[in-house]
Amino acid sequence: MSYEELQERLAEFGLDTSEAKLYASLLKTGPLKVADLARVSGFNRVQAYRILQRLESRGIVETTLEKPMKFVAAKPDVAFDILAKTLKEKINLIEEEKNHFHDLPQMEESPHLEAEKFRVIRGRPEFFGTLRHLLDSVDSEVLLMTTRNGINRLYHSGLDDVLKLKTKKGLKVRILAEVDKSNLEAVKWLAKSFNIRHSVERRTAQFMIVDNSQIVLSTALDDSSSMNSETDTSLWTNSKDHVSAITGLFDELWRDSIDVQTAIRASVDGAPIPQTQILRGKDEVARMQRELVDKSNESILAMIPLGRVKKWLSEPNLSSLKKAEERNVPFRLMTSMSSSGVEVLKKIDQFSDLRIVDFEVTVESLISDAGVLVISGSGEDSEQSAFWTNERAYIKTQERFLDQLWLQAKMAGDIIPFFEKENKLKQGIGDLAKALKLDGWSVSTPGTLLGLSMIEHPYTLIANKGRGDSKTTLALDTVVSDKAIEIPKVIYYASKKADCKPARTFLLASPSVEGRGEKIASFYGINMLVGEDVNELLDKVRDSLSLKGMKVVIASRKKRA
Repeated sequence: MSYEELQERLAEFGLDTSEAKLYASLLKTGPLKVADLARVSGFNRVQAYRILQRLESRGIVETTLEKPMKFVAAKPDVAFDILAKTLKEKINLIEEEKNHFHDLPQMEESPHLEAEKFRVIRGRPEFFGTLRHLLDSVDSEVLLMTTRNGINRLYHSGLDDVLKLKTKKGLKVRILAEVDKSNLEAVKWLAKSFNIRHSVERRTAQFMIVDNSQIVLSTALDDSSSMNSETDTSLWTNSKDHVSAITGLFDELWRDSIDVQTAIRASVDGAPIPQTQILRGKDEVARMQRELVDKSNESILAMIPLGRVKKWLSEPNLSSLKKAEERNVPFRLMTSMSSSGVEVLKKIDQFSDLRIVDFEVTVESLISDAGVLVISGSGEDSEQSAFWTNERAYIKTQERFLDQLWLQAKMAGDIIPFFEKENKLKQGIGDLAKALKLDGWSVSTPGTLLGLSMIEHPYTLIANKGRGDSKTTLALDTVVSDKAIEIPKVIYYASKKADCKPARTFLLASPSVEGRGEKIASFYGINMLVGEDVNELLDKVRDSLSLKGMKVVIASRKKRA
Protein backbone atom coordinates (compact mmCIF):
# COMPACT_ATOMS: atom_id res chain seq x y z
CA MET A 1 0.00 0.00 0.00
CA SER A 2 1.34 3.48 -0.91
CA TYR A 3 1.43 6.53 1.37
CA GLU A 4 -1.27 8.14 -0.82
CA GLU A 5 -3.57 5.14 -0.30
CA LEU A 6 -2.85 5.20 3.45
CA GLN A 7 -3.79 8.89 3.50
CA GLU A 8 -7.11 8.20 1.71
CA ARG A 9 -8.05 5.35 4.10
CA LEU A 10 -7.28 7.40 7.20
CA ALA A 11 -9.48 10.23 5.82
CA GLU A 12 -12.31 7.73 5.34
CA PHE A 13 -12.07 6.37 8.88
CA GLY A 14 -12.02 9.51 10.98
CA LEU A 15 -9.13 11.87 10.20
CA ASP A 16 -9.75 14.99 8.15
CA THR A 17 -7.69 15.43 4.96
CA SER A 18 -5.07 17.71 6.52
CA GLU A 19 -4.56 15.35 9.49
CA ALA A 20 -4.21 12.35 7.19
CA LYS A 21 -1.75 14.17 4.92
CA LEU A 22 0.48 15.35 7.76
CA TYR A 23 0.48 11.92 9.46
CA ALA A 24 1.51 10.23 6.18
CA SER A 25 4.31 12.78 5.66
CA LEU A 26 5.62 12.27 9.21
CA LEU A 27 5.46 8.48 8.85
CA LYS A 28 7.41 8.71 5.59
CA THR A 29 10.17 11.05 6.86
CA GLY A 30 10.54 9.87 10.44
CA PRO A 31 10.85 12.19 13.50
CA LEU A 32 10.94 15.87 12.55
CA LYS A 33 10.68 19.33 14.09
CA VAL A 34 7.54 21.31 13.30
CA ALA A 35 9.30 23.69 10.92
CA ASP A 36 10.88 20.85 8.93
CA LEU A 37 7.63 18.87 8.78
CA ALA A 38 5.73 21.95 7.60
CA ARG A 39 8.23 22.44 4.79
CA VAL A 40 8.06 18.88 3.45
CA SER A 41 4.29 18.53 3.83
CA GLY A 42 3.28 21.81 2.21
CA PHE A 43 1.70 23.41 5.29
CA ASN A 44 2.86 26.56 7.00
CA ARG A 45 4.30 26.25 10.51
CA VAL A 46 1.14 27.40 12.32
CA GLN A 47 -1.07 25.00 10.37
CA ALA A 48 1.30 22.09 10.92
CA TYR A 49 1.53 22.71 14.67
CA ARG A 50 -2.24 23.00 14.96
CA ILE A 51 -2.77 19.66 13.17
CA LEU A 52 -0.04 17.91 15.19
CA GLN A 53 -1.73 18.97 18.43
CA ARG A 54 -4.97 17.32 17.32
CA LEU A 55 -3.18 14.12 16.29
CA GLU A 56 -1.20 14.03 19.54
CA SER A 57 -4.39 14.37 21.60
CA ARG A 58 -5.66 11.18 19.93
CA GLY A 59 -2.41 9.25 20.40
CA ILE A 60 -1.64 9.04 16.69
CA VAL A 61 1.44 11.26 17.06
CA GLU A 62 3.92 11.44 19.94
CA THR A 63 6.67 13.94 20.92
CA THR A 64 10.28 13.43 21.97
CA LEU A 65 11.84 14.99 25.09
CA GLU A 66 14.75 16.60 23.25
CA LYS A 67 14.94 20.35 22.57
CA PRO A 68 13.71 21.45 20.19
CA MET A 69 11.18 18.64 20.42
CA LYS A 70 10.39 16.41 17.47
CA PHE A 71 7.17 14.67 16.50
CA VAL A 72 6.99 10.91 15.83
CA ALA A 73 4.19 9.15 13.93
CA ALA A 74 2.63 6.07 15.55
CA LYS A 75 2.79 2.89 13.47
CA PRO A 76 -0.06 2.54 10.96
CA ASP A 77 -1.63 -0.44 12.78
CA VAL A 78 -1.67 1.60 16.01
CA ALA A 79 -3.30 4.52 14.20
CA PHE A 80 -5.97 2.26 12.70
CA ASP A 81 -6.60 0.63 16.09
CA ILE A 82 -7.15 4.08 17.66
CA LEU A 83 -9.57 5.09 14.90
CA ALA A 84 -11.38 1.73 15.08
CA LYS A 85 -11.75 2.06 18.85
CA THR A 86 -13.18 5.57 18.44
CA LEU A 87 -15.67 4.37 15.82
CA LYS A 88 -16.72 1.37 17.94
CA GLU A 89 -17.29 3.62 20.94
CA LYS A 90 -19.48 5.89 18.83
CA ILE A 91 -21.45 2.90 17.46
CA ASN A 92 -21.99 1.48 20.95
CA LEU A 93 -23.11 4.87 22.22
CA ILE A 94 -25.58 5.21 19.34
CA GLU A 95 -26.97 1.72 20.05
CA GLU A 96 -27.46 2.60 23.72
CA GLU A 97 -29.01 5.99 23.06
CA LYS A 98 -31.52 4.89 20.45
CA ASN A 99 -33.30 2.60 22.93
CA HIS A 100 -33.94 5.56 25.23
CA PHE A 101 -36.21 7.14 22.64
CA HIS A 102 -37.90 3.99 21.30
CA ASP A 103 -41.18 4.56 23.12
CA LEU A 104 -41.68 8.25 22.18
CA PRO A 105 -45.03 8.81 20.43
CA GLN A 106 -44.65 9.71 16.77
CA MET A 107 -47.08 11.33 14.39
CA GLU A 108 -47.43 9.85 10.93
CA GLU A 109 -46.21 13.16 9.44
CA SER A 110 -44.31 15.51 11.71
CA PRO A 111 -45.29 19.15 11.07
CA HIS A 112 -41.93 20.24 12.50
CA LEU A 113 -39.78 18.79 9.74
CA GLU A 114 -40.08 21.91 7.61
CA ALA A 115 -40.63 24.40 10.43
CA GLU A 116 -38.39 27.43 10.76
CA LYS A 117 -35.93 26.94 13.60
CA PHE A 118 -33.51 29.14 15.51
CA ARG A 119 -30.62 28.25 17.79
CA VAL A 120 -28.28 30.49 19.80
CA ILE A 121 -24.57 29.63 19.61
CA ARG A 122 -22.33 30.82 22.43
CA GLY A 123 -18.54 30.93 22.25
CA ARG A 124 -16.14 30.53 19.36
CA PRO A 125 -15.50 26.77 19.75
CA GLU A 126 -19.23 26.06 19.38
CA PHE A 127 -19.39 28.52 16.46
CA PHE A 128 -16.70 26.68 14.52
CA GLY A 129 -18.22 23.35 15.49
CA THR A 130 -21.53 24.45 13.99
CA LEU A 131 -19.83 25.62 10.79
CA ARG A 132 -18.02 22.28 10.49
CA HIS A 133 -21.32 20.41 10.92
CA LEU A 134 -23.00 22.49 8.19
CA LEU A 135 -20.09 22.01 5.81
CA ASP A 136 -20.25 18.24 6.22
CA SER A 137 -23.61 18.24 4.41
CA VAL A 138 -23.21 21.21 2.01
CA ASP A 139 -23.91 20.51 -1.67
CA SER A 140 -23.77 23.56 -3.93
CA GLU A 141 -22.71 26.92 -2.44
CA VAL A 142 -21.19 28.63 0.59
CA LEU A 143 -21.33 32.41 1.06
CA LEU A 144 -19.05 33.74 3.77
CA MET A 145 -18.67 37.31 4.94
CA THR A 146 -16.17 38.07 7.67
CA THR A 147 -13.81 40.70 9.02
CA ARG A 148 -10.08 41.10 8.40
CA ASN A 149 -9.39 39.18 11.63
CA GLY A 150 -12.10 36.70 10.67
CA ILE A 151 -10.04 35.70 7.62
CA ASN A 152 -7.16 34.83 9.96
CA ARG A 153 -9.50 32.80 12.19
CA LEU A 154 -10.78 30.87 9.16
CA TYR A 155 -7.19 30.22 8.11
CA HIS A 156 -6.30 28.70 11.49
CA SER A 157 -9.57 26.81 12.07
CA GLY A 158 -9.01 24.01 9.57
CA LEU A 159 -12.35 24.70 7.83
CA ASP A 160 -10.49 25.66 4.68
CA ASP A 161 -9.40 22.03 4.31
CA VAL A 162 -13.02 20.87 4.50
CA LEU A 163 -14.04 23.46 1.92
CA LYS A 164 -11.18 22.53 -0.43
CA LEU A 165 -12.25 18.91 -0.45
CA LYS A 166 -15.83 19.95 -1.25
CA THR A 167 -14.78 22.31 -4.07
CA LYS A 168 -13.25 19.33 -5.88
CA LYS A 169 -16.78 17.93 -5.97
CA GLY A 170 -18.29 21.13 -7.43
CA LEU A 171 -18.94 23.27 -4.36
CA LYS A 172 -18.83 27.04 -5.06
CA VAL A 173 -17.33 29.22 -2.31
CA ARG A 174 -17.49 33.03 -2.23
CA ILE A 175 -15.72 34.91 0.59
CA LEU A 176 -16.08 38.64 1.26
CA ALA A 177 -13.71 40.37 3.69
CA GLU A 178 -11.50 43.39 4.18
CA VAL A 179 -7.96 42.80 2.93
CA ASP A 180 -4.95 44.53 4.47
CA LYS A 181 -1.41 43.78 5.65
CA SER A 182 -2.66 42.07 8.82
CA ASN A 183 -4.23 39.16 6.90
CA LEU A 184 -2.23 39.01 3.66
CA GLU A 185 -0.76 35.56 4.38
CA ALA A 186 -4.19 34.06 5.03
CA VAL A 187 -5.80 35.83 2.05
CA LYS A 188 -3.09 34.66 -0.37
CA TRP A 189 -3.44 31.07 0.87
CA LEU A 190 -7.26 31.04 0.69
CA ALA A 191 -7.35 32.82 -2.70
CA LYS A 192 -5.61 29.82 -4.26
CA SER A 193 -8.74 27.73 -3.71
CA PHE A 194 -11.69 30.11 -3.23
CA ASN A 195 -13.30 33.14 -4.85
CA ILE A 196 -12.40 36.01 -2.49
CA ARG A 197 -13.10 39.71 -2.91
CA HIS A 198 -12.17 42.77 -0.85
CA SER A 199 -15.13 44.44 0.84
CA VAL A 200 -15.12 48.21 0.28
CA GLU A 201 -17.35 48.75 3.32
CA ARG A 202 -15.70 48.26 6.69
CA ARG A 203 -18.25 46.22 8.64
CA THR A 204 -17.91 44.29 11.89
CA ALA A 205 -20.14 41.54 10.57
CA GLN A 206 -19.73 37.79 10.12
CA PHE A 207 -22.05 35.20 8.64
CA MET A 208 -22.04 32.03 6.57
CA ILE A 209 -24.89 30.93 4.30
CA VAL A 210 -25.03 27.28 3.19
CA ASP A 211 -26.97 26.14 0.12
CA ASN A 212 -29.26 29.17 0.39
CA SER A 213 -31.11 27.33 3.17
CA GLN A 214 -29.23 27.85 6.46
CA ILE A 215 -27.27 30.72 7.99
CA VAL A 216 -25.00 31.24 10.98
CA LEU A 217 -24.89 34.95 11.85
CA SER A 218 -22.70 36.54 14.51
CA THR A 219 -24.87 38.87 16.61
CA ALA A 220 -22.18 39.84 19.17
CA LEU A 221 -18.71 39.50 17.68
CA ASP A 222 -15.43 39.58 19.57
CA ASP A 223 -13.25 40.44 16.57
CA SER A 224 -10.00 39.27 18.13
CA SER A 225 -7.71 36.63 16.66
CA SER A 226 -8.40 34.24 19.53
CA MET A 227 -9.75 30.83 18.52
CA ASN A 228 -11.24 30.18 21.96
CA SER A 229 -13.17 33.37 22.77
CA GLU A 230 -16.29 32.72 24.85
CA THR A 231 -17.79 36.18 24.31
CA ASP A 232 -19.06 35.51 20.77
CA THR A 233 -22.78 35.02 20.32
CA SER A 234 -24.22 33.76 17.03
CA LEU A 235 -27.57 32.68 15.66
CA TRP A 236 -28.28 29.67 13.47
CA THR A 237 -31.53 29.52 11.52
CA ASN A 238 -33.13 27.90 8.52
CA SER A 239 -35.67 30.74 8.17
CA LYS A 240 -36.17 31.30 4.44
CA ASP A 241 -36.96 35.00 4.85
CA HIS A 242 -33.88 35.54 7.02
CA VAL A 243 -31.60 33.65 4.65
CA SER A 244 -33.04 35.47 1.64
CA ALA A 245 -32.56 38.93 3.19
CA ILE A 246 -28.92 38.32 4.17
CA THR A 247 -28.19 36.71 0.78
CA GLY A 248 -29.47 39.89 -0.89
CA LEU A 249 -27.15 41.98 1.30
CA PHE A 250 -24.20 39.72 0.43
CA ASP A 251 -24.91 39.97 -3.32
CA GLU A 252 -25.12 43.78 -3.13
CA LEU A 253 -21.82 44.02 -1.25
CA TRP A 254 -20.25 41.52 -3.64
CA ARG A 255 -21.17 43.72 -6.65
CA ASP A 256 -19.42 46.71 -5.02
CA SER A 257 -16.35 44.72 -3.94
CA ILE A 258 -12.78 44.78 -5.29
CA ASP A 259 -10.83 41.99 -6.99
CA VAL A 260 -8.67 40.30 -4.36
CA GLN A 261 -5.46 40.47 -6.43
CA THR A 262 -5.90 44.26 -6.76
CA ALA A 263 -6.35 44.49 -2.99
CA ILE A 264 -3.30 42.30 -2.35
CA ARG A 265 -1.07 44.40 -4.64
CA ALA A 266 -2.24 47.63 -2.99
CA SER A 267 -1.61 46.23 0.49
CA VAL A 268 1.88 45.05 -0.46
CA ASP A 269 2.73 48.45 -1.99
CA GLY A 270 1.26 50.32 0.96
CA ALA A 271 -1.10 52.22 -1.37
CA PRO A 272 -4.83 52.68 -0.77
CA ILE A 273 -6.97 50.05 -2.43
CA PRO A 274 -8.77 51.65 -5.43
CA GLN A 275 -12.43 52.00 -4.47
CA THR A 276 -15.58 53.74 -5.63
CA GLN A 277 -18.75 54.15 -3.58
CA ILE A 278 -22.21 55.65 -3.95
CA LEU A 279 -23.25 57.18 -0.62
CA ARG A 280 -26.91 57.81 0.22
CA GLY A 281 -28.38 59.98 2.97
CA LYS A 282 -26.96 63.20 4.35
CA ASP A 283 -25.52 61.53 7.48
CA GLU A 284 -23.45 59.07 5.43
CA VAL A 285 -22.35 61.84 3.07
CA ALA A 286 -21.36 64.11 5.99
CA ARG A 287 -19.36 61.27 7.56
CA MET A 288 -17.36 60.80 4.37
CA GLN A 289 -16.76 64.56 4.08
CA ARG A 290 -15.23 64.67 7.55
CA GLU A 291 -13.22 61.52 6.86
CA LEU A 292 -11.64 63.09 3.76
CA VAL A 293 -10.68 66.17 5.78
CA ASP A 294 -9.48 64.18 8.80
CA LYS A 295 -7.31 61.84 6.69
CA SER A 296 -5.77 64.56 4.54
CA ASN A 297 -2.06 65.17 5.03
CA GLU A 298 -1.26 67.36 2.01
CA SER A 299 -4.12 69.61 0.92
CA ILE A 300 -7.89 70.03 0.67
CA LEU A 301 -9.59 71.71 -2.29
CA ALA A 302 -13.36 72.26 -2.25
CA MET A 303 -16.05 73.98 -4.29
CA ILE A 304 -19.23 74.36 -2.25
CA PRO A 305 -22.59 76.07 -2.96
CA LEU A 306 -22.98 79.17 -0.81
CA GLY A 307 -25.98 77.70 1.01
CA ARG A 308 -23.90 74.75 2.25
CA VAL A 309 -20.86 76.71 3.46
CA LYS A 310 -22.56 77.40 6.80
CA LYS A 311 -22.46 73.72 7.83
CA TRP A 312 -18.64 73.89 8.02
CA LEU A 313 -18.96 76.46 10.82
CA SER A 314 -20.79 74.02 13.12
CA GLU A 315 -19.60 70.89 14.88
CA PRO A 316 -18.25 68.36 14.17
CA ASN A 317 -17.16 69.87 10.82
CA LEU A 318 -15.51 72.90 12.41
CA SER A 319 -13.31 70.67 14.60
CA SER A 320 -12.15 68.80 11.48
CA LEU A 321 -11.13 72.10 9.84
CA LYS A 322 -9.29 73.28 12.94
CA LYS A 323 -7.38 69.99 13.22
CA ALA A 324 -6.41 70.21 9.53
CA GLU A 325 -5.12 73.72 10.22
CA GLU A 326 -3.08 72.37 13.16
CA ARG A 327 -1.56 69.76 10.81
CA ASN A 328 -0.64 72.60 8.40
CA VAL A 329 -2.96 71.17 5.74
CA PRO A 330 -4.22 74.07 3.57
CA PHE A 331 -7.98 74.20 2.93
CA ARG A 332 -8.73 75.98 -0.36
CA LEU A 333 -12.43 76.81 -0.71
CA MET A 334 -14.37 78.21 -3.66
CA THR A 335 -17.99 79.34 -3.59
CA SER A 336 -20.34 81.83 -5.21
CA MET A 337 -21.32 85.12 -3.58
CA SER A 338 -24.40 87.09 -2.62
CA SER A 339 -25.13 89.91 -0.22
CA SER A 340 -26.92 87.53 2.14
CA GLY A 341 -23.82 85.34 2.52
CA VAL A 342 -21.36 88.02 3.64
CA GLU A 343 -21.29 87.15 7.36
CA VAL A 344 -20.94 83.40 6.74
CA LEU A 345 -18.05 83.94 4.31
CA LYS A 346 -16.26 86.31 6.69
CA LYS A 347 -16.33 83.52 9.33
CA ILE A 348 -15.26 80.66 7.05
CA ASP A 349 -12.44 82.87 5.69
CA GLN A 350 -10.77 82.49 9.11
CA PHE A 351 -10.30 78.72 8.55
CA SER A 352 -9.72 78.59 4.80
CA ASP A 353 -8.11 80.23 1.81
CA LEU A 354 -11.37 81.52 0.34
CA ARG A 355 -12.01 82.57 -3.24
CA ILE A 356 -15.19 83.64 -5.05
CA VAL A 357 -16.21 82.35 -8.50
CA ASP A 358 -18.36 84.39 -10.89
CA PHE A 359 -21.01 81.71 -11.41
CA GLU A 360 -23.52 79.97 -9.17
CA VAL A 361 -22.07 76.80 -7.64
CA THR A 362 -24.72 74.04 -7.57
CA VAL A 363 -22.68 70.85 -7.07
CA GLU A 364 -20.38 70.28 -4.11
CA SER A 365 -16.92 68.83 -4.75
CA LEU A 366 -14.21 68.06 -2.22
CA ILE A 367 -10.75 66.72 -3.05
CA SER A 368 -8.03 65.65 -0.64
CA ASP A 369 -5.17 63.16 -0.80
CA ALA A 370 -7.69 60.67 0.67
CA GLY A 371 -10.08 60.85 -2.30
CA VAL A 372 -12.70 62.79 -4.25
CA LEU A 373 -16.28 63.39 -3.09
CA VAL A 374 -18.94 64.83 -5.42
CA ILE A 375 -22.27 65.61 -3.74
CA SER A 376 -25.65 66.21 -5.34
CA GLY A 377 -29.02 67.00 -3.79
CA SER A 378 -30.06 69.60 -1.26
CA GLY A 379 -27.99 69.93 1.90
CA GLU A 380 -31.20 69.53 3.95
CA ASP A 381 -32.37 66.50 1.99
CA SER A 382 -32.22 63.13 3.77
CA GLU A 383 -32.03 61.58 0.28
CA GLN A 384 -28.81 63.43 -0.49
CA SER A 385 -26.38 61.27 -2.46
CA ALA A 386 -22.70 61.43 -3.31
CA PHE A 387 -20.04 59.76 -5.42
CA TRP A 388 -16.71 58.96 -3.76
CA THR A 389 -13.54 57.45 -5.16
CA ASN A 390 -9.85 57.25 -4.33
CA GLU A 391 -8.86 56.33 -7.92
CA ARG A 392 -5.71 58.40 -8.49
CA ALA A 393 -6.44 59.13 -12.17
CA TYR A 394 -9.89 60.53 -11.35
CA ILE A 395 -8.51 62.58 -8.45
CA LYS A 396 -5.86 64.14 -10.72
CA THR A 397 -8.47 65.00 -13.39
CA GLN A 398 -10.80 66.66 -10.87
CA GLU A 399 -7.87 68.45 -9.26
CA ARG A 400 -6.74 69.95 -12.59
CA PHE A 401 -10.28 71.15 -13.30
CA LEU A 402 -10.72 72.82 -9.90
CA ASP A 403 -7.20 74.28 -10.03
CA GLN A 404 -8.14 76.08 -13.25
CA LEU A 405 -11.25 77.53 -11.59
CA TRP A 406 -9.14 78.49 -8.59
CA LEU A 407 -6.77 80.54 -10.75
CA GLN A 408 -9.73 82.41 -12.29
CA ALA A 409 -11.55 83.00 -9.00
CA LYS A 410 -11.22 86.25 -7.03
CA MET A 411 -9.82 86.50 -3.53
CA ALA A 412 -12.57 86.84 -0.94
CA GLY A 413 -10.80 89.80 0.67
CA ASP A 414 -11.31 91.79 -2.54
CA ILE A 415 -14.97 90.82 -3.01
CA ILE A 416 -16.48 90.83 0.48
CA PRO A 417 -16.09 94.64 1.02
CA PHE A 418 -18.05 95.23 -2.20
CA PHE A 419 -20.96 93.10 -0.96
CA GLU A 420 -20.79 94.70 2.49
CA LYS A 421 -21.24 98.04 0.73
CA GLU A 422 -24.24 96.63 -1.14
CA ASN A 423 -25.79 95.49 2.15
CA LYS A 424 -25.33 98.97 3.65
CA LEU A 425 -26.90 100.47 0.55
CA LYS A 426 -29.93 98.13 0.77
CA GLN A 427 -30.44 99.07 4.41
CA GLY A 428 -30.08 102.77 3.58
CA ILE A 429 -32.57 102.52 0.70
CA GLY A 430 -34.99 100.78 3.07
CA ASP A 431 -34.67 103.63 5.60
CA LEU A 432 -35.13 106.20 2.83
CA ALA A 433 -38.32 104.44 1.65
CA LYS A 434 -39.73 104.48 5.21
CA ALA A 435 -38.98 108.20 5.58
CA LEU A 436 -40.64 108.98 2.25
CA LYS A 437 -43.77 107.07 3.28
CA LEU A 438 -43.90 108.96 6.58
CA ASP A 439 -43.82 112.19 4.56
CA GLY A 440 -46.76 111.09 2.43
CA TRP A 441 -45.06 109.52 -0.59
CA SER A 442 -46.08 106.24 -2.19
CA VAL A 443 -42.92 104.18 -2.64
CA SER A 444 -41.81 101.09 -4.62
CA THR A 445 -38.44 99.40 -4.01
CA PRO A 446 -37.62 98.36 -6.63
CA GLY A 447 -39.95 100.07 -9.07
CA THR A 448 -40.48 100.68 -12.78
CA LEU A 449 -41.41 103.64 -14.98
CA LEU A 450 -43.03 103.47 -18.42
CA GLY A 451 -41.11 105.60 -20.92
CA LEU A 452 -42.34 107.45 -23.99
CA SER A 453 -40.96 104.51 -25.98
CA MET A 454 -43.47 102.25 -24.10
CA ILE A 455 -40.52 100.44 -22.52
CA GLU A 456 -40.66 99.80 -18.76
CA HIS A 457 -37.40 100.87 -17.11
CA PRO A 458 -36.30 99.45 -13.73
CA TYR A 459 -35.18 101.70 -10.85
CA THR A 460 -33.90 101.01 -7.36
CA LEU A 461 -36.61 103.26 -5.90
CA ILE A 462 -39.66 105.04 -7.34
CA ALA A 463 -41.66 107.52 -5.24
CA ASN A 464 -44.76 109.57 -6.12
CA LYS A 465 -46.59 112.31 -4.27
CA GLY A 466 -49.99 113.78 -5.08
CA ARG A 467 -51.16 113.03 -8.63
CA GLY A 468 -48.50 110.37 -9.26
CA ASP A 469 -47.60 111.60 -12.76
CA SER A 470 -44.06 112.27 -13.99
CA LYS A 471 -44.21 115.85 -12.69
CA THR A 472 -44.13 114.55 -9.08
CA THR A 473 -42.12 111.36 -9.64
CA LEU A 474 -38.83 110.74 -7.83
CA ALA A 475 -36.56 108.10 -9.41
CA LEU A 476 -33.40 106.78 -7.74
CA ASP A 477 -30.80 104.39 -9.14
CA THR A 478 -27.69 102.91 -7.53
CA VAL A 479 -24.58 101.46 -9.10
CA VAL A 480 -21.89 99.88 -6.90
CA SER A 481 -18.72 98.27 -8.25
CA ASP A 482 -15.22 97.29 -7.20
CA LYS A 483 -13.82 99.77 -9.72
CA ALA A 484 -14.72 103.12 -11.31
CA ILE A 485 -18.14 103.25 -13.04
CA GLU A 486 -17.62 103.29 -16.82
CA ILE A 487 -19.02 105.99 -19.15
CA PRO A 488 -21.38 103.59 -21.06
CA LYS A 489 -23.07 102.77 -17.73
CA VAL A 490 -23.71 106.48 -17.10
CA ILE A 491 -25.13 106.88 -20.64
CA TYR A 492 -27.53 103.97 -19.94
CA TYR A 493 -28.96 105.80 -16.90
CA ALA A 494 -29.15 109.03 -18.90
CA SER A 495 -31.19 107.29 -21.61
CA LYS A 496 -33.67 106.06 -18.99
CA LYS A 497 -34.03 109.62 -17.69
CA ALA A 498 -34.66 110.98 -21.20
CA ASP A 499 -37.31 108.31 -21.92
CA CYS A 500 -39.21 108.45 -18.58
CA LYS A 501 -38.74 112.14 -17.68
CA PRO A 502 -39.23 111.84 -13.88
CA ALA A 503 -39.34 115.13 -11.97
CA ARG A 504 -36.22 114.33 -9.97
CA THR A 505 -33.59 111.70 -10.65
CA PHE A 506 -30.77 110.59 -8.36
CA LEU A 507 -27.90 108.29 -9.33
CA LEU A 508 -25.72 107.00 -6.47
CA ALA A 509 -22.37 105.75 -7.78
CA SER A 510 -19.62 104.11 -5.72
CA PRO A 511 -16.67 104.19 -5.54
CA SER A 512 -16.01 106.60 -8.44
CA VAL A 513 -16.88 107.48 -12.06
CA GLU A 514 -14.66 107.50 -15.12
CA GLY A 515 -13.66 110.77 -16.82
CA ARG A 516 -16.60 113.01 -17.82
CA GLY A 517 -19.27 110.75 -16.34
CA GLU A 518 -20.54 113.30 -13.83
CA LYS A 519 -20.81 116.03 -16.50
CA ILE A 520 -22.81 113.71 -18.77
CA ALA A 521 -25.21 112.90 -15.93
CA SER A 522 -25.60 116.60 -15.07
CA PHE A 523 -26.29 117.45 -18.74
CA TYR A 524 -29.26 115.05 -18.71
CA GLY A 525 -30.57 116.47 -15.42
CA ILE A 526 -29.45 113.60 -13.22
CA ASN A 527 -28.34 114.46 -9.70
CA MET A 528 -25.30 112.17 -9.54
CA LEU A 529 -23.75 111.57 -6.12
CA VAL A 530 -20.33 109.88 -6.13
CA GLY A 531 -18.29 108.56 -3.21
CA GLU A 532 -16.82 105.59 -1.33
CA ASP A 533 -19.22 105.75 1.64
CA VAL A 534 -22.74 104.88 0.47
CA ASN A 535 -24.27 106.09 3.75
CA GLU A 536 -22.92 109.57 3.06
CA LEU A 537 -24.47 109.50 -0.43
CA LEU A 538 -27.86 108.54 1.02
CA ASP A 539 -27.57 111.32 3.62
CA LYS A 540 -27.15 113.81 0.76
CA VAL A 541 -30.33 112.48 -0.90
CA ARG A 542 -32.31 112.83 2.33
CA ASP A 543 -30.95 116.34 2.94
CA SER A 544 -31.88 117.47 -0.56
CA LEU A 545 -35.43 116.16 -0.06
CA SER A 546 -35.76 117.68 3.46
CA LEU A 547 -37.55 114.58 4.74
CA LYS A 548 -39.09 115.15 8.18
CA GLY A 549 -39.85 111.44 8.57
CA MET A 550 -36.14 110.63 8.52
CA LYS A 551 -35.79 111.65 12.16
CA VAL A 552 -38.36 109.02 13.13
CA VAL A 553 -36.58 106.33 11.06
CA ILE A 554 -33.18 107.15 12.57
CA ALA A 555 -34.61 107.07 16.11
CA SER A 556 -36.23 103.70 15.41
CA ARG A 557 -32.95 102.31 14.04
CA LYS A 558 -31.03 103.43 17.13
CA LYS A 559 -33.64 101.83 19.35
CA ARG A 560 -33.27 98.49 17.52
CA ALA A 561 -29.48 98.69 17.81
